[in-house]
Amino acid sequence: KIFSGLSYSKINISDRSAYPYGCVSENSSTFCSGGDFNVYDYRINEERRNTQFQTGLNGKGAFLNKSHDWTLALTYFNRNIYRGSSIYADNTIYAPNGTTVITPSTWIDNIYTLNSTTVTGPSTGQPGTPSKVLDHKQIGLLVFDKVDLHEKIKIYGGGRYTNMREQTFVNTSGETVEERKTNYFLPQL
Repeated sequence: KIFSGLSYSKINISDRSAYPYGCVSENSSTFCSGGDFNVYDYRINEERRNTQFQTGLNGKGAFLNKSHDWTLALTYFNRNIYRGSSIYADNTIYAPNGTTVITPSTWIDNIYTLNSTTVTGPSTGQPGTPSKVLDHKQIGLLVFDKVDLHEKIKIYGGGRYTNMREQTFVNTSGETVEERKTNYFLPQL
């Protein structure tokens, strides 16, 4: 029997968060001695696209007086991630390589008088337009067999061979940062 399947998904992530953490003026990861704390603005746009395809054959039969239930399949998976530069920490805008794009201004609040000592509001900067940072592909071959040795004894065996290729990019320039090609076999018993 022939089988096949195709799926595609696209996820847009638009993180917009403000959260308290630490005391910069006292170089501490906890509250300042007077109850002050820094407020961090985090914003990023990201998109993930996944494409998956599988096709193969299922069959049943007898070989050497034993019943076999087998599967042979070919699989393909592709994931692309697109990410823009982020706004993070004290109104600082960071490029994907970690360099500062906009100088920070201080956000401060106090645990005893919440919302009364904040120096500035949300950053006026905007996260960058997403561009490709990851291209991940896998092509696999699956062979699986269930053998009935006895009415109550069955052996499951097979394996999956996968060819994986992955490239990561600097999203501001499109330059390839890393490229990996790997083959592996995963036995099943």
